[in-house]
Amino acid sequence: YRRALALDEGLIDAHRFLGEIGLEQGDLVGARTAFEAVVRLDSTDAEGQYQLGKVLERQEGYAEAVGAFERAVALKADYRDAHFSLAKLYSRLGRTEKGKRAQARFEGLEEEGKLEAARRRVQRWPNDALDRRALAVAYVEEGQYGKAVEEFKVALVLTEAAERGGIYHDLGLVYDRIGD
Repeated sequence: YRRALALDEGLIDAHRFLGEIGLEQGDLVGARTAFEAVVRLDSTDAEGQYQLGKVLERQEGYAEAVGAFERAVALKADYRDAHFSLAKLYSRLGRTEKGKRAQARFEGLEEEGKLEAARRRVQRWPNDALDRRALAVAYVEEGQYGKAVEEFKVALVLTEAAERGGIYHDLGLVYDRIGD
């Protein structure tokens, strides 16, 4: 990702991936720099704001983290994780009423559906065979067999020949269901 950024500093996803890697590896300075770049390049990126908030919280910059989480929910009102993080931090900072309201919003939001979660992952990583297969399975569970077949076919193209057996099996089951 660093090579890509050397060619084009405006690649938001490259910054995001570096931030996620930094978080996973405990490089909070690197993660913060990456997520700050994400929100600098796109101030309407709710996930970038949320991830920046997570880094700031881990660095014990609680007031700054609250600001990032507040921006995330302002951009995406149904962002459960951001509401949960706000509830936790408001309580930590002694803002009890705000904490209770954030907790109530968190609890009031329904879990994201499996299909929507799979769609989001495929939008983010369109060339990931596992995400394509997960989306296909979610379509099957929703009874959207035509879309499932399309996603299984894409997953087949993205998968090494030796590893395609499971996808062919799943695709065969869909064809059995639709009588094709």
